[in-house]
Amino acid sequence: MRGPVATPSAWDRQKYVRPLRDEIRLLFRCEHQVAIALFFGSQSGENSAAHAKVGRSHVRSFLRTGQAQRNPSKIGRLHYRESIITASMRYRIWIAARAVLLGWLALFAFTYLVERPLLSWTAPLLGAAWSPTAQLALACVGLAATGWIVGRWNRFHALIFASSLAVWNFGLVPIDLLWLLRLLSDSFESSRYIESFLTSLVTHVLLFSSLFAGAALNRARQPAFSLNLR
Repeated sequence: MRGPVATPSAWDRQKYVRPLRDEIRLLFRCEHQVAIALFFGSQSGENSAAHAKVGRSHVRSFLRTGQAQRNPSKIGRLHYRESIITASMRYRIWIAARAVLLGWLALFAFTYLVERPLLSWTAPLLGAAWSPTAQLALACVGLAATGWIVGRWNRFHALIFASSLAVWNFGLVPIDLLWLLRLLSDSFESSRYIESFLTSLVTHVLLFSSLFAGAALNRARQPAFSLNLR
């Protein structure tokens, strides 16, 4: 026969109470860990906000790179314009150098083939009094012809050629600016140099005027080089 079921003892109650207590503790710890995770997550959000400028700079550089890659034709046009301008400058320098070189060749040819043979032939007829005047007239004609050749491409080239004449002219024409300045300085010290200074000044004015007049007589032709920048 079955007997009455005994009531659970206090030990048994503790046996069932302990798992319940441990389960509550575990639940509490889980909530605590979640809170900690959320707390650290908010800190990570603050750090990302602190470095927002760095992020924007990287994004901006990335966008600029994308824009440069999207506009290769614009960069190509800029390089094309720069190359065209550089080529134009080189071409103009070459034209100026060629004009000056042709001017020197023309002056040498006129001096040795025309001026000096004519002076040697006409000197006995003109005499010693008129020989300097004839020499100056032939020098003016030679410079006018030289200016006409130099100014064929650009009249500004005549100024460049005149500057080269002022530096050194190989004795082809009676141009000597240093001597003219020396006569000017001597004329301030003594009045006897004034006549020589005025004569030399008029001579230089006539020679340079002949050069520029010859360049002006020739119709300047612009170099056949155009910039197509469109």
